[in-house]
Amino acid sequence: PRGKSKERRPLSEKELKMMRDAELPDKEAKVRDLFIFAAYTGLAFCDVMDFDFKSMTEQSGEMYFIDGSRLKTGTNFFTPILAPAMEVLERYNYKLPKISNQKANDYLHLVESRLKINKSITFHVARHSFATLSLSHDVPIEKVARMLGHTDIKTTQIYAKILKTTVEKHALALSNAII
Repeated sequence: PRGKSKERRPLSEKELKMMRDAELPDKEAKVRDLFIFAAYTGLAFCDVMDFDFKSMTEQSGEMYFIDGSRLKTGTNFFTPILAPAMEVLERYNYKLPKISNQKANDYLHLVESRLKINKSITFHVARHSFATLSLSHDVPIEKVARMLGHTDIKTTQIYAKILKTTVEKHALALSNAII
């Protein structure tokens, strides 16, 4: 229907792993790496392009976190750099390649086709994937909202619809708890 945005489908953990492991031509590989960085940090495209490791990260124990503010809204976010995103940073000596959003999405469609992923992959899908990945591993929605730089939980709920697997897991736990 008119006026409604098309619902984007996040990538599953299996699809993200397949994407990470794929051997791709140079330009597709670079865009895939940027996508993986976003999928394991939750950053939007413009924030990935603005990312500077030296000025935007802090270390806590073994983990690094990005402490910044969104270019689009100016809201603060604090998000982990999960292992696959850290691998991307190491591959590029902590300076991510630059590309336009339109060109990145063009290459992502090539990756989608090459890997036979039956979902329309755009850069924004990485952000959805991060949100659903976080929620599926029981990260509270309030924490996911902070990681994404959302001031309203309703915005986070748009990004990350309740997952069937999470409902099934909690329903099983509830069922086992009932005497």
